[in-house]
Amino acid sequence: FVEELATYLHRPLTRSYQEVARSVFLSSSSSAGASRRQHNADTMSRLQSLWTNISLFDRGILCIAEDEDCSDLQRKLAGHLLRTLCTELVNIVCALLAEEHLMVSTSADDMTAESRASI
Repeated sequence: FVEELATYLHRPLTRSYQEVARSVFLSSSSSAGASRRQHNADTMSRLQSLWTNISLFDRGILCIAEDEDCSDLQRKLAGHLLRTLCTELVNIVCALLAEEHLMVSTSADDMTAESRASI
């Protein structure tokens, strides 16, 4: 009697289990894909904004008069630009590449020169 009951219930239960598993897999994969697309769009927007700011600041530095008094100022401003916005841009690119190649999960905010070199 138990074997007949198991044989009778096995096929419908297996079918319903597969349907539920398939629907859970499809819903989780579609939400993960949407999340990944949103993250990539946010990252690209951030990169584009940084690049625009770097270009504008570079043009501003070049507009400073070319006399001897301002050459030191230009050099200091360019160094500051490299240490701030350019470093942030490089950190984001390195974090994006590391994430894309599934190397390490690092945040662009806490990345150092050593962690960029290891990537």
